[in-house]
Amino acid sequence: MTKSAVIITKAEECNYQTDYVTLPKNYGKPDYYKIREVANIIKAVHKNLSDLDKEVKFTEKMKGKKVLIKPNLVAPYYKMGYKDEQYPESTDPRVFDAVISFVKKYTDNIVIVESSGRGMPTSASFIIAGYDRIAKHHNTGLIALEEQPVDRYML
Repeated sequence: MTKSAVIITKAEECNYQTDYVTLPKNYGKPDYYKIREVANIIKAVHKNLSDLDKEVKFTEKMKGKKVLIKPNLVAPYYKMGYKDEQYPESTDPRVFDAVISFVKKYTDNIVIVESSGRGMPTSASFIIAGYDRIAKHHNTGLIALEEQPVDRYML
């Protein structure tokens, strides 16, 4: 039986409300990683995943294998033009970038996979939120699931 655990890591206090929906233009450059909230997010995510690994040893299972990581890109930015005002319902790309950088320590075969919600094409959500730049920066795959061929079965 596989052990399970929940790890909670508190990030350092600061304003995380800047660039939490889309990545800024300087993403991937040295000055980007000096931004206080970015550094805090990376530190918290890496600590959280390291602490989780101590409990459940998940990184051993990833070594050298293909790892698919699915964010949550439902509504990638604020005020998308819907009748009712919407707030973003997506994984903060800064957090996702920190997860990718952690996983890269164990495998170089990472694929970001997603199928966006609310009628927004995933390929557009990737661009809007900056996941295309994350994939390019980390040299990962990037797949919009709804654009992939499917096998349909009648049940």
